Amino acid sequence: MAESTDAVVVGAGVIGSSIALELARSGLRVVVVDKFGGAGNGSTSASSAVVRFTYPTIAGVKAAWESRHCWEAWRDHLQAPAGEPLAAFNRCGVTMLDVDFAPARMFTRHFDKVGVPYEKWGARELSGRLPAVDTGRYFPPRPVDDDEVFADASRRPHPRAQSSADADR
Repeated sequence: MAESTDAVVVGAGVIGSSIALELARSGLRVVVVDKFGGAGNGSTSASSAVVRFTYPTIAGVKAAWESRHCWEAWRDHLQAPAGEPLAAFNRCGVTMLDVDFAPARMFTRHFDKVGVPYEKWGARELSGRLPAVDTGRYFPPRPVDDDEVFADASRRPHPRAQSSADADR
C-alpha cells in the first residue's frame, strides 16, 4: 500500500471501481481494498447488469436514460484501447405487461417526457413476436390462484388456442 494516500475505497465492484477511477482522474492518490482477488469479483460479477427505464418517477427514468448513453460510450470514458475486452452494452429491450398493480402508463408517461422510445403491442403482436408468451391462457380475465399459476406442469392451452388439428376432432 502506498505510504501516502488521499482516499481509500473499500470494495472493487462496479461502484467502488468507478469512484476510484474518478478520484484518481481528479489527481488524488487512491487505494482500493477488496476481500476478493480482483475488481468485480463479488456481487458485481453476479448481477444482471440491467439498464432499465421502468421507474415510477421522472427522476428515475431520466437517470436510467442518461446511464444508457453513458454505457454506449463506456470504452471512450475508460480510455480503453479498441482491442481490450470490456463489458458491452447490449440493447435487448423489455416487455411490460399492462397490469392493474403496475399499469404501463405509470412508466410510459415518463418515457414520453424524457424521449424513451417504446412500442405498444396488442395480444396478437405480442404472441407473434414473443411466442413463449401465452396471451390466451388466462382469457377471459378471471382470478387465478398460486397453484394454477406456479404449479401447472401440464401447460394446457386455453381452448381458444387449440390447433386446427385439435379443432377437427
